[in-house]
Amino acid sequence: MNGGRKDLVQGIAEERIRILFKLAEEFSSKNAERSRQYIELALRIASRNKAKMPKELKAKYCKKCKSFLSEKNSSLEKKGELAVLKCKECGFERKMGL
Repeated sequence: MNGGRKDLVQGIAEERIRILFKLAEEFSSKNAERSRQYIELALRIASRNKAKMPKELKAKYCKKCKSFLSEKNSSLEKKGELAVLKCKECGFERKMGL
């Protein structure tokens, strides 16, 4: 009986996370600090509700400084079997499989 409620809460959490990422993307060029706040809020919602961050959104923010990664403030390199996403704000490198 609680499984249905848990799924509902996680569905709502995922929907709100997507909305916050959309807002972060809109504000990334205008106001970087507000964009960072939206990312932090989305991460807080995910952790409180034990909702998984959607895979397509994981690569859109820096794990270290929580900034939204766009073409202006990040670079993507291919090194063998790995793709390396580098944040130009803090220098953090995230290695992802292809």
